[in-house]
Amino acid sequence: MPDLKAPSASGPGGGRDAPPADPLSSLYWMSTTAGVATQEYVAINNIAILAFLLGVASLLALIAPILLVIPLVALVCGLVAWSQIRRSNGTQSGTALAVLGLLLALGTAGFVVVHKATQSMRTRADSRSIETLVRQMGEYVSGGRYGDAYALFSPAFRKRLDGPTFESRWRAMQQFAGHSVVGMSSNGNFQFEPVADSDDLLALTKAVLRFQGVDEPSRYLVKLFKTSGRWYVEDVPELFPAPPPSMKGAPSPGATPNSQ
Repeated sequence: MPDLKAPSASGPGGGRDAPPADPLSSLYWMSTTAGVATQEYVAINNIAILAFLLGVASLLALIAPILLVIPLVALVCGLVAWSQIRRSNGTQSGTALAVLGLLLALGTAGFVVVHKATQSMRTRADSRSIETLVRQMGEYVSGGRYGDAYALFSPAFRKRLDGPTFESRWRAMQQFAGHSVVGMSSNGNFQFEPVADSDDLLALTKAVLRFQGVDEPSRYLVKLFKTSGRWYVEDVPELFPAPPPSMKGAPSPGATPNSQ
């Protein structure tokens, strides 16, 4: 009796049948981060470019502080760009541009804010000094200390007007008003103007003169001048009007022109 053999598992070719081939097995497998470190071009983040441009434009705030909105927008754009670049897994660049925009915006905004704060502090200090000076002038005039009041005026004023004339003008003003000066203060409004090519400063305010027995005070424009850190009264134009400029070559009163 012939031996029984198990059916062969081989196919027509005589070999064992192989599992069906994967149609995708011949394709090259690429990870989601493939080429990140080796690709030659990485896109620059657009917001980083905008942050840099706004950072440069922030310098305009040095001219007009109202343009501080530019560095503020640059700060926001720089932070947004920096965050996007960090989360891009290397597919975006522009960190340097974003950082430069941030630094320019921070530097400009910081300088403008500190400068304005310092200027405001100086203005308040100058305002207090002027208020003290005006009050002191009122105390000297009301006390009849015209020499001390005269010393509060600038050297240029004292060169133009001598002490006796200064005193006579004050006395004449009080006689005209019919009342004596009992005090003086500023109206609290000050206008400052720097002197070109120097650290000197000019200022304007209104002096409020109070007269004895009079409810309504009088107001006079006061010009002030600061030099070497000290404030002087430069002029009170209504009390001490400047003489008219002399006209060279003009005929003297009563003179007749030469006949030709």
